[in-house]
Amino acid sequence: ARRPTLKARIRWRAFQLNPWMPDEGMDRQAYLAQKFGGGEGVRAVYDPIEAAGAELNLPFRFDSIRRMPSTRDAHRLLQWGAEAGCQGLLCETLFKAFFSGGIDIGDRGALVDVAHRVGLDGGEVEAVLASDRFSREVDEENGRLRRAGFAGVPCYLFEGVLVIPGAAEENAFLRALDRLCNAETRPSS
Repeated sequence: ARRPTLKARIRWRAFQLNPWMPDEGMDRQAYLAQKFGGGEGVRAVYDPIEAAGAELNLPFRFDSIRRMPSTRDAHRLLQWGAEAGCQGLLCETLFKAFFSGGIDIGDRGALVDVAHRVGLDGGEVEAVLASDRFSREVDEENGRLRRAGFAGVPCYLFEGVLVIPGAAEENAFLRALDRLCNAETRPSS
């Protein structure tokens, strides 16, 4: 909105925060205890996120999440969504299902339901998830990002050269966009 003439293409990348997660996921309370020590550690991380979401009318409902999913199949589905031209909408719908609805996005039936909501054919989604389609792409991209030093989300990669790690202020994004736009309009030497 602050750069209305900019033509941007957003691509969601396959990066698993917890690549060690079992395929069936794990109990969320056990995960939180393992990752943050439970109790105060969990509140210190999630309370500010819930408060920021409330200010922006993004209802995070972390209390509704019962299982921490393996996101591998969701990433495979997002790879297919990129081919189908609906990756952004699919990703947003997955985020809402998980963070606001507590839906286990590691469950293939839940993934079929989410994909159907954005107009993808449920039978085709089931076929993709039952196969190993997009597995190689997800594994390669996840590995490439890890080797490049990516360790958390959010992380933004612009044109493969500029990185903004973490939740940054608006001006960080504006500076990155301006830098890239100015580099594109400068004559090459």
